[in-house]
Amino acid sequence: MYSTREELIKRIRDLEEQARITLDVLDMAGTLGDFQTSINMMQDPVEVLKETAGRIQSFSHFRAVSFYLVDEATSDFVMTTVEPLEHKEFLREEVDILINNGIFAMALRENRPITAYSSDRRNRLVLHALATSSRVRGMFVGFLGRVDTNISAMLLALLSIILKNSANALESYELYQLLRASEERYRALGDVLPATLFELDGSARLRFVNHTITRQYGCDREQFQAEHPIWQLAVEEERERMRDFLKGCIAEARSGSLPFMAVNERGETFPAVAYVAPMLANGGCKGLRGAITDLNGHAQPACWLPDGNFS
Repeated sequence: MYSTREELIKRIRDLEEQARITLDVLDMAGTLGDFQTSINMMQDPVEVLKETAGRIQSFSHFRAVSFYLVDEATSDFVMTTVEPLEHKEFLREEVDILINNGIFAMALRENRPITAYSSDRRNRLVLHALATSSRVRGMFVGFLGRVDTNISAMLLALLSIILKNSANALESYELYQLLRASEERYRALGDVLPATLFELDGSARLRFVNHTITRQYGCDREQFQAEHPIWQLAVEEERERMRDFLKGCIAEARSGSLPFMAVNERGETFPAVAYVAPMLANGGCKGLRGAITDLNGHAQPACWLPDGNFS
């Protein structure tokens, strides 16, 4: 029981303030899940780390924050970012000590904020693993002075949420890089084939065509891909038939082949065949992949030159 009315009023105000802070933190947690940096536009994972550091500093009072990432080749933890840079050597030396005394490894196992004193006992370091459900991506290290106020348990929980999202963003970036490398290898292989390879979206719009189109038809690849449908390669009287065939394959999610008369930039005509297969996703057809073969063999396979280009 409270002895005076004033004590009761003060307690009510404290509880109201605590409730307000709780709501603010929950609102912040809901808005910090999505990263502004687009994964498919990202050139370096450091962009994710810098955005993560900015979010953490928006609600905390760390004097410096640093991220270590795992070097996949050696499994070592490598200091990747530090803000501000003036604390770089101090944090590097202190983390080396924490690695040697086992606290760094404990923070990896716990996957929650771990606070440790610096070697001179004058500062504190907050460690938190940067990990997804499948693997450890790195480590967050925050630096507090000994006289700085403690970070509340609620804000430490928010820190865990942000770092989990950051780790997932890093993993998405890595997977996207692997996918992009695989796609580049696939398209490089396609450029050495004597057939014109292409991709259409669900509306039969041309999304990709390989460089063989230049050798086979004499047209500029980039301009054709941007401005023309694939059935523009057929003679005028057969374009509608080719268009209807391709749209029918998309609508029915089926493979097929279509013989037609092709025409190149010089106006020369020759027999060709278009082979297509559906690209399936979520139970539907999202487009077609196909190849056009010149039955007269006008297109020649590309040859490697010493500088790695094609002839």
